[in-house]
Amino acid sequence: MKLTKKKKTALHWAAARGLTGVVKALLTRGTPIDSLDNFKRTALYSAAKGHTGVVEQLLAWGASPNAFGIANSTALHQAAAMGHIEVVRVLLSRGATSTASDNPKSTALDLAANRGHIDVAEVLIDRVTTFGGFDTSRYSTKLHWGADSDHIGLVKAMLVRGAGVGIINAYGRTALHIAADKDRCEVVKVLLDRGANIDAKDDNGNTALDLAIRFRERFVVGLLLQWS
Repeated sequence: MKLTKKKKTALHWAAARGLTGVVKALLTRGTPIDSLDNFKRTALYSAAKGHTGVVEQLLAWGASPNAFGIANSTALHQAAAMGHIEVVRVLLSRGATSTASDNPKSTALDLAANRGHIDVAEVLIDRVTTFGGFDTSRYSTKLHWGADSDHIGLVKAMLVRGAGVGIINAYGRTALHIAADKDRCEVVKVLLDRGANIDAKDDNGNTALDLAIRFRERFVVGLLLQWS
């Protein structure tokens, strides 16, 4: 099979450009669907940068939605990192694993949240929730999850969209409790700026400050004392 200088097959080239007609012709001729270029990327990975039609086409022809490529990343990592929500939805519907981690140990959700693709992050959080990877007793809401995971962009976006800063989980803890417990200083600042109640107590009678002191989170302790 003819390769380019970067060892991309014609299928990789066509997929990366969204050329559904060319992709179909190549697949009809028997081009291996999961072949890798020299960066260990499949054609599906190449198409995941926004070419939803090609992604659907490749999956229909049997492309693996969970094939690992460069840095142990998948097509879902690629789509999430670039904010392509429709591609993310298609991949998830065809069995892409939402909890897979790449070599820096980032999931697709991590990449979407860290890069500010909040719509994509919400889709992925919903997927984790549905399939049992989300502790609903601890987190209760996406705001709780963002506070725990230190995804400052997600926390800010959820607050702008009207997330209740004082909503509690099954243990009576607010997002501020969660952030203080985990030493998430920037998240604590954002929550306080948005009116989080510093004196709110969980079911055990603990405030966010109590938790920070108990777990020796000295930076959060100092921050909370300034607000007291």
